Amino acid sequence: MVFGRKGLELAISTIVILVISLAVLIGMIFLIKSGFISFDEGTDPFLRASGASAARAACGIACRAGDAGTFCCQNFSIGREEVLCTNNSLSVDCSLDCSAVVCS
Repeated sequence: MVFGRKGLELAISTIVILVISLAVLIGMIFLIKSGFISFDEGTDPFLRASGASAARAACGIACRAGDAGTFCCQNFSIGREEVLCTNNSLSVDCSLDCSAVVCS
């Protein structure tokens, strides 16, 4: 009977280890998934700011080059939003007349 007890103890400890491992795995999946969501929320303002500065620079170059087609018609992505160079949020000061430009 002593031999049977060792086998039973081994089976119980194996089951306990499997249950703990499964709990740890589920916890890690939950933490990783929620961690990526909070990471996305935390980096979104920085990505929007860098996108806005890149669009502002591109609009300034188009204005200095006199490229009214790009300045008046080209959409730039800032985060999840599409904006034109004429948008006030970019604060690009340009004297190009967009009323004469036909965007296709």
